[in-house]
Amino acid sequence: MDEEQIFRAVKDMVVRHQGEMHENKVYSVSGGGTGEVDKAALKRRFGQGDWSIPYTEIMVRVQDGVEIVVQNSPMYIYGEYIKMDRNMTQTPLTVGGRLKCNRSVSDFKIQIKEFFSADDVVFIPAGREDFDVRMVEGRPFLLTVKNPRRNLGFERLRLTLYGGLDIKNLCVVRKECKDMIFKGEGQSSKIYSAFLCCRRPLVLQKNYKVRQRTPLRVLHRRANLTRIKEVCILGHEKMEADGWIYYRVVLEASAGTYIKEFVHGDLGRTAPSLSSKENYCDLLELDVLRVKKRSIEDLVTRRIELEVDR
Repeated sequence: MDEEQIFRAVKDMVVRHQGEMHENKVYSVSGGGTGEVDKAALKRRFGQGDWSIPYTEIMVRVQDGVEIVVQNSPMYIYGEYIKMDRNMTQTPLTVGGRLKCNRSVSDFKIQIKEFFSADDVVFIPAGREDFDVRMVEGRPFLLTVKNPRRNLGFERLRLTLYGGLDIKNLCVVRKECKDMIFKGEGQSSKIYSAFLCCRRPLVLQKNYKVRQRTPLRVLHRRANLTRIKEVCILGHEKMEADGWIYYRVVLEASAGTYIKEFVHGDLGRTAPSLSSKENYCDLLELDVLRVKKRSIEDLVTRRIELEVDR
């Protein structure tokens, strides 16, 4: 085949399968052949798209004939989830071979995989909360959609979500957003609301510098280390009933702070804590009110209109 025949064969293939490709296309030309085809000139003729946003790579392999291989780059979708259910894990969690909860935040990614006819979808959250902790304002996450082959020019997305789960601010973003998600997990402070009870009144400080050893409840899967964390008490309300004193405490903590252990002390592994030998505190409910987020505006390539079914 000469250069013109190869060019037409590739362009005809692109027209036939346009619905399975990104608008943005990049080309590569390789192979041996007899030397009659100028591969560099052929590549220039195809033109070249942008490697920094979702693209379809069209690999043209020239030998005696021509072989055309198509591969779609991963698509990256940013969003934030709100979880108001205290019986829902972030991702499927098995304990003793059984699921901890029947429902997980990340379960909706199955619908994403089907929508795009993708090879796989990876759910990457910016940190995590325990299954019984609510996420009130929204925690960032990123979906990596691997080799999507359908609906690539989409503007709307329809998802069936569990009650107690909402998703907002969905958009297609550049790959660099992945690094921002990972950095945010380890660097972003969080604001919590803790509902706790004790027998005696608490004397709350404004600021705490806390030494936390790895909590007993996660010691089977985390290294036994001591970490220095900072906690700031932003406000509190006090209530009394049936011989107990209840507090609603709003606090800000540095990334990676174990709030449950800051309340009850974890048998002395977290110090200082709100508990003492004379006045044990127990945490009844915990909400993540806010996760500090970085702006992603410079990384957004397309907004997504989301329709939700229940």
